[in-house]
Amino acid sequence: MFSKWNRLAGALAILAAVATRGATSKVVKIEFPTCPGVKPGDVKMAQNGDDSTLFDLAPLTGPGVVCTWMRRVPESFSTATSHFSFRIGVNRTGCYRPDLDDTKQDDPVAVFVLACCGSKGATVTVEELDPGMELSYLRIVPMGNEARRKKNIPVGCTESGVLKDDVRTVTRVVSKEKVRLQFRDKPDPFFFGLLVNDLPAKPLTRDGVLYQFIYQRGKGIDGSGTSLSPNAIEVDALKLRQTGLKRLKVTVK
Repeated sequence: MFSKWNRLAGALAILAAVATRGATSKVVKIEFPTCPGVKPGDVKMAQNGDDSTLFDLAPLTGPGVVCTWMRRVPESFSTATSHFSFRIGVNRTGCYRPDLDDTKQDDPVAVFVLACCGSKGATVTVEELDPGMELSYLRIVPMGNEARRKKNIPVGCTESGVLKDDVRTVTRVVSKEKVRLQFRDKPDPFFFGLLVNDLPAKPLTRDGVLYQFIYQRGKGIDGSGTSLSPNAIEVDALKLRQTGLKRLKVTVK
């Protein structure tokens, strides 16, 4: 009898784990109750915080189908642990977990039902006079409120990307979102970097950038517990010299 109950408990535990884990999918669908002015090529999405790789979604057509876009992505993902954010023209949404449509069990769909069309964002433009310098960024995205389906749970998320061109931009930056520059070739979520939202609207020399690092750390807005000791400042100065940075200008419009 004990063995029988053990087997039953084990089976129930497996079922509970599967329910919690969700499903593995490659398909994302987003629906808007209404979508005034949204054109076929306007809808894109970021998956699991990768702001450098935005996927275009294709509009669905057919009897009774309106304001619906879909995309099949290259790699499978878990609907329980993955999150997505969407770009609609110059607007963006927060980050959300998907609901699951497993009508086709062999091809389940991650579903989002969101109010159109997110928040209009600004563009952060980084102009630095040293071509080829490594530069990446983090964007700390505020919790969204566009969900119109209970299972589309909003999550606080950090998105990241790499800036490769001579004039480098981070687009659709919404109110209360924070953008942090990192002077490295790949973004590091554990290194906060230079907070763009707190920079003066003028070109900065390398010493000016160093001053901003020190200033932000002193105000406690750099997210680190790094010391303001002369030794710590010397380390910062050395790292900036190693990047080759000479001048930097950041504008937000």
